[in-house]
Amino acid sequence: MFEPVESVADELQIAICIPKLASLENGYSIATNELTESTLSHIRLDALFVSGLSLKQHSELSKICLLHHVELVVFDNPKKDSTVIRDVVINLTNKLASKEMPNNLDLADIRSLNQSSDCLFAFNSKETAIDFMKYQQLGAVVGGIYLAHGDVGLGEYESTNNALLHYLSEKAILCSSFLSVGVSDCTILLGIKKPIQDKQ
Repeated sequence: MFEPVESVADELQIAICIPKLASLENGYSIATNELTESTLSHIRLDALFVSGLSLKQHSELSKICLLHHVELVVFDNPKKDSTVIRDVVINLTNKLASKEMPNNLDLADIRSLNQSSDCLFAFNSKETAIDFMKYQQLGAVVGGIYLAHGDVGLGEYESTNNALLHYLSEKAILCSSFLSVGVSDCTILLGIKKPIQDKQ
């Protein structure tokens, strides 16, 4: 079984099951074979961050999480790059656990993006995210999360925000913040809503 890094009742409890995950500063690490009804029913979780599941695993896990009121967040990448996904998941988890200012990102923001989207794409650089939005034909970009890392200046921060907003749909919301000690260049998570005909 996995062990929590911290087990404080009023803190967010997030379990993570993604490829190439070596260690965590915050949250739980959980193996794919532990994503079962018997395991998840015995722990208190607010959210489960996953990637690399089969369609069958995703379907079964969705039912379990719905039953136990756990927000299931599935991370993907256009090139199926598990390293990028790992970076984004770690950065988001660390930001949620930190008190770093501005303290303006909450699990509710990720939940809202998750529930309004058909898929979530992770990026660890501004350039790859912009290129994706520029050419993608999957659907509307209905929202996103952007974390600037390190000592990014206000000018660059605003420039990246504007570049991302340019490709978001009219009513989309972009949640932006800072993470001083982030893995990779930056953190970007985009929510895609597919056309109705593509879901049939």
